[in-house]
Amino acid sequence: MILYLSIVFGGTALISLLNILLGSYNFNHSALWVICAVVLSVIVEIAIQGVVATIVKHLPNKWFSHDRKLFKISKHERKFYEKIKIRSWKDKVWELGALGGFRKNKIADPNSPEYLLQFVVESNKGVTDHVVGMLVSFLVIFILPLKYALRIGLPVALVACLLCILPTMILRYNIPKLMVAYERARRTAALKAEQEESQDKPEKVEEEKTEPAKTEEPETVETEKDAETKTENNQAEEK
Repeated sequence: MILYLSIVFGGTALISLLNILLGSYNFNHSALWVICAVVLSVIVEIAIQGVVATIVKHLPNKWFSHDRKLFKISKHERKFYEKIKIRSWKDKVWELGALGGFRKNKIADPNSPEYLLQFVVESNKGVTDHVVGMLVSFLVIFILPLKYALRIGLPVALVACLLCILPTMILRYNIPKLMVAYERARRTAALKAEQEESQDKPEKVEEEKTEPAKTEEPETVETEKDAETKTENNQAEEK
């Protein structure tokens, strides 16, 4: 969170300062106007990213399944993340998943295969959100006249891209680890189900052994009576 906010406020201050010091001869406005233009561009950029995040959030989960080739992570990509030592600084980047209803900065239920698969889906949604966010971040350039756009809008868009790249790399770094945790949880759940099933079988067999046998005496007695009656009738006919 500290790193994220530092980039936001630091970038806003730096863009404003550079435009005041170096671009004043092109701007027929005061320093206050420049600061307001930069802040406005930042707010519009945040709004753009919010719209993208909302759209991606409501897309079908099946589009972001763990078996989609689009989201596969190569060995070279994983080695790159290890090389830049992402593990040492990833927790300093603000995780905004809680705003969308699914926190992705820690695993809440490591023993649930369903939860871990949903975690992967949400991570893939996050990656899509940030990649699309980088592409549309440059729309902020068009809210100001052209002579201001390249000096204010473009730097704001570049800062937004940086803020999208960092969480994208973190999410991609975490996904293979989530799949390992999922496989472990799935095997554990399957083994537990087998053990419970094997424990239930002896109980059922014991119940069958102890269950008393059903008697058919009433039916047998009735059959004998019918036979006696039939014999008496035959004797009467012979007489």
